[in-house]
Amino acid sequence: MKRPFPLKLTSVLFLFLLVFGCGPKVFAFDGDWSVQATNSFEYYHLKENIAFRFLPQEAKEDSIRNRLIVDFLFGDFYAGVWYEIAPTGLFSTSSFKEETELRQRYFGWHQNGLEIRAGHFNSTFDRGLVLNAFYDDFANVYRNIDGINVRYTSEWLSGEMVGGRISDESSADSLSIRGGRASFNPFGLLSVGGAYLRLWERSPLGEMKSTNVRQGNWGLSFGPVDLYGEYARQGGYYMSALLPVEGDGTYLSGSLYGPFFGVTAEYKNYIHMQIQGVNAPPPVNHFQRSLNGGWNEIGWRLAATLTPYRDWSLEVDWANSWTRGEGPIYDEQFVEVRGSYFQDNVLRASYDRHKEQDHLEHWTDFTLYYYLTRKNTVSISGLHKKYEGSYFPKDYHEKDLTLGFSHSNLLVINLTGGRNSQPGQFRELPEKTASVELTLKFRNNDLTIFHGDQRGGLVCSSGVCTFQPAFRGTRVSFLSRF
Repeated sequence: MKRPFPLKLTSVLFLFLLVFGCGPKVFAFDGDWSVQATNSFEYYHLKENIAFRFLPQEAKEDSIRNRLIVDFLFGDFYAGVWYEIAPTGLFSTSSFKEETELRQRYFGWHQNGLEIRAGHFNSTFDRGLVLNAFYDDFANVYRNIDGINVRYTSEWLSGEMVGGRISDESSADSLSIRGGRASFNPFGLLSVGGAYLRLWERSPLGEMKSTNVRQGNWGLSFGPVDLYGEYARQGGYYMSALLPVEGDGTYLSGSLYGPFFGVTAEYKNYIHMQIQGVNAPPPVNHFQRSLNGGWNEIGWRLAATLTPYRDWSLEVDWANSWTRGEGPIYDEQFVEVRGSYFQDNVLRASYDRHKEQDHLEHWTDFTLYYYLTRKNTVSISGLHKKYEGSYFPKDYHEKDLTLGFSHSNLLVINLTGGRNSQPGQFRELPEKTASVELTLKFRNNDLTIFHGDQRGGLVCSSGVCTFQPAFRGTRVSFLSRF
């Protein structure tokens, strides 16, 4: 339940938590009681309201986000709450007011490998073909189950049962969910398992429609060899639709490692497997992106690692994905090279070619870390995007260059400048952009201050992508652990 929360009161709350956060990390009570907490505060001041371009250009917005996580421990029992003050609207940095929400509340017990939890929880079945309810703050992905979760883990058996309702941060709808997974590993080398999931949702005509997903998996691991395979089938109705949908998905991976080399391979092939807010077939590239929302896709990835000397290493990744079946056409090729020399100095470079029906994108970026001393590090990174459009906008370029410096684990500063040749009626930021970001790390607190321009775009995690709008202004983040 959401309730309006006055801005003045949130400021008072933040000041209280700021002082409170400088105290001890853990407060222990008599017996087995203890309390742990983390508070994350963010303040946004928009110089220009980019996300809502229909507003006057001089319009400015101030918004805050504050998350307080408190965990109570008592012997084998635990309980916790996540209390969040967050902006409303489509974009977290472009809101007109703040609202409060009890994001998570849970109670549980664990002993000898068995855990029972009631309330909110996150859960992923194997590689995510059946269930992938996970949390990623950086990508703004928040999939949450409200119900009962039972887990058991032993030397040769692991299993999990879930029941409740699952919701997606990007959708106001929620689904009823029941399911479980189990995996047997009696010999230490071979594992065999499976999972089942059933979902219910009310259709636009008021009827209750269900979807069933079944999965089987196996794994083989001995010495330098590791193999894994997973296959799932989906039957029933596509959520919020009236038409039946039959789908299936396959995911395979394997790796071989020796003293001076390593080889890794991945393959995926699925159709009609993506259910909004429930599952997410795994990506096969370091962009963590699945094409077409993970609905219909074929992809593979090959990676090789060489370590000819103790302080030198080189890794090359090559991935290709394309859509199958009907619908929009996507094709992506991705190459990345990562290496380290003299152990601490790191170089990474990548190229991504993303093709859709109406345009073609080329992304080239690199990052170099160089250690001046054990405590001082400098870095340089660059990004070049070339957009080739069939209609409007036509062709344009985006270029960014970042210089960074860090001292031990106490201070990090980054300076960024860029140019954009996109036509003015489509451009969110000025032709020339600049920003500065400073991070200060204390014993139990981290302070980050950003000022300037930041490009928007897709941010992906585990095959799920969200769009983050461009930002102009000042952002202050404060993380406190106590």
